[in-house]
Amino acid sequence: MPILDRDAVMDDLIQEEGFRSSAYKDHLGYWTIGIGTCIDKARGCGITIDQAKALAEDHLINLEHDMNNRMLWWQGESSNRRRALILMAYQLGVDGLLKFKKMLWAMQHGDYKTAYDEALDSKWAKQTPERAKRVAALIRNG
Repeated sequence: MPILDRDAVMDDLIQEEGFRSSAYKDHLGYWTIGIGTCIDKARGCGITIDQAKALAEDHLINLEHDMNNRMLWWQGESSNRRRALILMAYQLGVDGLLKFKKMLWAMQHGDYKTAYDEALDSKWAKQTPERAKRVAALIRNG
């Protein structure tokens, strides 16, 4: 059986389908994303958990790279504190995370109780209180 040239197929799909980085309605009115991937429940479409994990993993790689460039100090934090920061960046974006100036300053100076308090004294914590409590606990407890 001949090997399928996946790169050629991908080039063909991009040529035929185009690429869109956010959801759009296709010519039949179905929600679609990426390179013609239907995600419309009304048409019986969606993504698998493995596809969702692949998207999330790619997003995490990009976030970590951005944080390494913009917050070099974070690399010296414990695994759980790094986990907390990347969880916040996943939800808020790195720009959103960087708005937590007092929290980040406290973390850089080893004052994790203040960092915890600052995380919970935020609009983010009011909007997603249970999530914020779990993430802030990672900061406090390390």
